[in-house]
Amino acid sequence: MFKEQSKKWQTDDRKVMNWVYDPKEDFYIDPKGVRFNFHVYRQRTDTDGFVRDFKEYQAEKKDANHELIPES
Repeated sequence: MFKEQSKKWQTDDRKVMNWVYDPKEDFYIDPKGVRFNFHVYRQRTDTDGFVRDFKEYQAEKKDANHELIPES
């Protein structure tokens, strides 16, 4: 069985695949309500020379009420 199909994996709040995603505006919302907006494209090369493209997201510093989100 793939670990992605296990209940433990599917309920883990740390996994980005379990967060809410809005493809129209390209952002994620984690279970704590913090919004992660698209920041920049990155490229990494592994030891075999394969180039991988990544999208980097950055957490907002303020919530919907314009109050600072405490860092945990």
